Amino acid sequence: NYLEIEGIKIGIEICLDHRMGSLWNNIRTKHEGQLVDVQLVTSAGMSIERGPNPLVTGGVVYLSDGEASSAACVRSDTGSFDPNHVCRGKPDGLKHMNPYGGPGYSSFITLSGCIDMEQDKLLEGYYSQHLTQGCAYTLKTYGIDVIGEHEVYPPSIEIYPTISLPRRKE
Repeated sequence: NYLEIEGIKIGIEICLDHRMGSLWNNIRTKHEGQLVDVQLVTSAGMSIERGPNPLVTGGVVYLSDGEASSAACVRSDTGSFDPNHVCRGKPDGLKHMNPYGGPGYSSFITLSGCIDMEQDKLLEGYYSQHLTQGCAYTLKTYGIDVIGEHEVYPPSIEIYPTISLPRRKE
């Protein structure tokens, strides 16, 4: 779950691995504490703040969650990494919103675009009245309700702006 491509250190976790701190444990035991530039978490019901985010300052964590909205966050503090400091101090809060404080991290990244996939034949039937997915739900996290009570939330592709990664000292 730790790889390096052209000098960029990348950490990958799948769902419960993130909650259990699998990447951070691997970094401590096998990679001499070398933090990653990018952390990728894919899941069905996880959030960025439920596990450690072992990022260098300026590093970014991306969450792609099949049961909820995705999210991204940049580590903006300059202190030593602390596994108890996460992107947001309030677990289970709304994604895509500015953080409400909490130690160490800030800068949840706002979406730059969202595309509902209701016309895509590959995703036909993957709609939900109960799961928090789709662009309509993302707008709802901003306080904008565009979908009726008994309508479905189609799957979506959420697009984030490009993030410049920090330069590592040689």
